[in-house]
Amino acid sequence: KELHEELLRSPLLLPGLISPELRRRALALLGEVLLEASSAAADAPRNSAAEVLPFAADVLSNAGGGGSMVDPRLGILRLAALIDLQACISALTDEFLPTVLGARPESEAESLRKTVASVARGLASWVS
Repeated sequence: KELHEELLRSPLLLPGLISPELRRRALALLGEVLLEASSAAADAPRNSAAEVLPFAADVLSNAGGGGSMVDPRLGILRLAALIDLQACISALTDEFLPTVLGARPESEAESLRKTVASVARGLASWVS
């Protein structure tokens, strides 16, 4: 929390603190989390709505809320957003969402889009 507050006071400190290797690793972890979530959505029964990113949606809708330490996937998501928000949002909207949309019935598309958009907004709000 203290690091987050310090970075919010001076976000220009962050690029100097994060090496390209750390950025790559954080985004690779994000990729693993999103791959796991898309696989879970694909494996969910067709007769029930798939819940995507359940670990993130509720907590991020309350952008100041806790939870990162409760679920490491949320911590990874937040770390990736803190390091490179645009890359994180791109991974969610340009890679994860189309994969999930292709794996789920069309009837769920609008709900899935809203969930991913909500997570992206929550991350942006949390970072700023």
